[in-house]
Amino acid sequence: MPENECRELFKYLSEIARKATINYLKKLEEGYETTSRKLLAEFGEDFRKKLKELGFEEAVKGYEKMRREEWRRLSTIQAR
Repeated sequence: MPENECRELFKYLSEIARKATINYLKKLEEGYETTSRKLLAEFGEDFRKKLKELGFEEAVKGYEKMRREEWRRLSTIQAR
């Protein structure tokens, strides 16, 4: 392949990679801009009803269990 064609191909592929990276980062950022209302709407009406039925003590127990499991998961990850 001639050098000038190789450079053009490289520029083209670099532009594709740049655009893909920008789009990916935008999608990541958009994920953090959600609201509780949007999240509840995505989960649906059944989830909303179950959430209303959940008592405070049950919610605290679930949160504590989730926190313990997350700690266990993070503390057992080995460095590569």
